[in-house]
Amino acid sequence: MRVLVALLLACGPALAAGPSSTPPNLSAYATQGALSAVQAQIPQPATAAPPMEQPGGAPGSALTFRRGDAVQPRITRSKTVTLDASGTATFDWTAQGALSAPVQVVLGPVYAGTGIPKCWITASSATATSIKCVIEQGGNLTLSALTAAATLGLNLNATSAAGMQVGVVVLPSS
Repeated sequence: MRVLVALLLACGPALAAGPSSTPPNLSAYATQGALSAVQAQIPQPATAAPPMEQPGGAPGSALTFRRGDAVQPRITRSKTVTLDASGTATFDWTAQGALSAPVQVVLGPVYAGTGIPKCWITASSATATSIKCVIEQGGNLTLSALTAAATLGLNLNATSAAGMQVGVVVLPSS
């Protein structure tokens, strides 16, 4: 109680006089319009996924920023496939989104055995690619046998690549 009495004695004359009749000078402070103009320049969090990467890139001009947990879409599609009994496999990336066709496909056989793996694309679209692989073995064949095999589209020194893994990387056309 003593504290309250002391406070009233110290502040009493100022409280009794009432509020000051002169309003404070606010000219040094920014106006609402000036504050709104400054706030409009403050970048806001992006509300959409970042755009796909593109050759050459671009600086951009949006007044948004990328959040720390944002994930940029990939321009490539990749997977390691295992060849079936006939030495073929299909990689379907429909769930990851179609790419502009024709796509560019890079194959990387994962093979440590004897012989040379030979892989090629048998079909390709905007959402899938199919491949076939064989293992070419060295051997001594006559020129006649090699010529006949080439004419018929056969490879007499190739064996099945069943079970072999192949890394498949797909890029959109550029």
